[in-house]
Amino acid sequence: MKAELFIQQLGSKPNKALFYLYRKRKSVVSWILKNSGNKEDAEDAMQEALCILYDNLIHKNQKLYTSPEQYFLGICKNLWWTRLRQIKKETNHRVNINTGYQESENETYETTFLDLEAQPILDELGDKCQKLLQYFYYERLSIQLIAEKLNFRNEKVAKAMKYKCLEKARLLVFKNKEDERD
Repeated sequence: MKAELFIQQLGSKPNKALFYLYRKRKSVVSWILKNSGNKEDAEDAMQEALCILYDNLIHKNQKLYTSPEQYFLGICKNLWWTRLRQIKKETNHRVNINTGYQESENETYETTFLDLEAQPILDELGDKCQKLLQYFYYERLSIQLIAEKLNFRNEKVAKAMKYKCLEKARLLVFKNKEDERD
């Protein structure tokens, strides 16, 4: 369905327009299932997304520059990522600095490093390392986006810097453990 027709229907026949999107829910359910969710999570995200979509397009008069399906899927994805971040904050997952981390292109990162035990070590790393690790583990930004945000020449420089930051963090952990033994 074209964006103009969808917005027109949303204003005059909202049930018909929203039902059209709801019938396209397969991609949302599939995506949320692949990203640590279940069908109930997908249903919740879709219900909230429908409300946001309606509010944005009708009450806030935002323009639609993509297909209604893509806009709807984008809202659902953002809602689900936000929910995952909340869950992770609540459960205080941490990165295991001692064992390190091996990244792959398609890996979903399940840990965050920002907790009370890691914070003293992060404070010793310096600003750039703190930001890089926060962007990567906590905000789950891509290496490319991190390179842009931190003004690195390219992704390879960002990856190398991430590795150096983790190595420095490991050394600090070992140093702190030795200090505690003495």
